[in-house]
Amino acid sequence: MQQSSTKRLLGCAIVLQISYLLLVRIGNWNTQIPEFLGAFFFSFLAYGVAARDTLNGRFISASRSVPIILISALLFRLTVLWCEPSLSEDFYRYMWDGRVQKSGLGPYDYPPRAPELEHLRDQNYARINHKEFKTPYPPAAEILFHAFARISTNPVIFKCFILFFDLLLIEVLRRLLIKEKLHVSCLILYAWNPLPIVEFAGSGHMDILSISLLLLTYLLVQNSLTLSAGIAFAFSALAKYLPLLALPWLLIKGSWRLILSSVVTGILLVTYFYTSDLRMLDGVLAYYKKWRFNDSLFGILYGWFGGAEPARIWGIFFTCLAAALAFAARFSFYRSAFMIFGTVILFSPVVHPWYICWVLPFLVFHPNKPWLFFSGWIVLAYLIRLLYPDTVWQPVLWLKLLIYLPFYFLLLTDLFKRSTVKTGLT
Repeated sequence: MQQSSTKRLLGCAIVLQISYLLLVRIGNWNTQIPEFLGAFFFSFLAYGVAARDTLNGRFISASRSVPIILISALLFRLTVLWCEPSLSEDFYRYMWDGRVQKSGLGPYDYPPRAPELEHLRDQNYARINHKEFKTPYPPAAEILFHAFARISTNPVIFKCFILFFDLLLIEVLRRLLIKEKLHVSCLILYAWNPLPIVEFAGSGHMDILSISLLLLTYLLVQNSLTLSAGIAFAFSALAKYLPLLALPWLLIKGSWRLILSSVVTGILLVTYFYTSDLRMLDGVLAYYKKWRFNDSLFGILYGWFGGAEPARIWGIFFTCLAAALAFAARFSFYRSAFMIFGTVILFSPVVHPWYICWVLPFLVFHPNKPWLFFSGWIVLAYLIRLLYPDTVWQPVLWLKLLIYLPFYFLLLTDLFKRSTVKTGLT
């Protein structure tokens, strides 16, 4: 049994590696969307087999499962690391922000197309999107971009810095699984999922900075290292603001040291970029007011209330309601974070594929099949680049229905099954 489980695990790893080699061979994913989707879904099929076997406990008996999972996860990421970021232009804004700071200017001073920054334009300047807007990224993210740029602005090396945080998350998850007395083979649900591999190692998205530091915060709290936890949490929350929603669950296990260190660190980070005109908020406010893409429930609320602002307010209400219910029910940190971040995604006006990565680490501890399915299905959103290769994207109803109807069907079916089990109807 052990030998057959090990062979099955190795078989899935080999198929996954073949799919990532295909992605490397494709080259520019943006200009070859059908080929990209074919290779991605090929990888996700192998991942689905491995995830199903993991949930059934098949790999618990495999003596070499953990080394295979960890080594393969590293190999997958190193393979796609060499792929050029093409499905999103965000990565080139990170490098630009780092270079702006390296030159002695502030990242919030000017938008990329400003004449004051003309001397910084290089071969990657054309790949920066929305050059008319200032950067939307928070202070901790900008500090890290600056640090990365100080070392190198070579795209592959710059992506290595982002990859480090993905590998950090895998190690944090491994330690948390041991602490929770769960088998480390559950790590496969995140470490082998093609979505974070493609979005972080491939496209270099910075969300992993915040996600990894949030889980690191919880690990440090679990180990009673509350001072360090506070520093990690401040960097997490000020790299992307979402972790602020998880603060109550951290405070339950933390102490005044966590509060003090996070507040002091946060003040230092904000003060470093602070100006009286609050220009650091210009970019994020523009993003808040103008951006809308691939939304689901937000679109329904938008149509119902006839505007974006009421839809946002109701989205915030449902997010707060989910947080309150999770807190009142005394759900674990993992389940609560999954509920809250999942609700944010469902009611968000913008749902890029990599946003789904916010729930994936928590599925390691609280598996949810509809969300695992959605982490693969969501890449169909990249069809928008095939439909509008050189023009401004427009809402496409059939594409939204294709993306969301299967997911919501599975989600509602799963909720119904869970509710009937609780009420004793089955």
